Amino acid sequence: CIKGMIPAVIGMVLVEALPHIPACGWLDSVEPAMLIRQLPILLCGIVIYALSMVLSCRIAAYRFEQVDL
Repeated sequence: CIKGMIPAVIGMVLVEALPHIPACGWLDSVEPAMLIRQLPILLCGIVIYALSMVLSCRIAAYRFEQVDL
């Protein structure tokens, strides 16, 4: 539980702090030109999410098969 919380908290702090840096202000913008710059980040997030779900499903199925009911 703690092992997963540490990277999650570090990631949240990083994501919340980045828009406050002047060079990264476009991360917090809703202007159409800036939304296009944000698109690759969104796509990476979608890919990471999908791969995580597939991996967690496989791990859960493997662990379920190991249990002798």
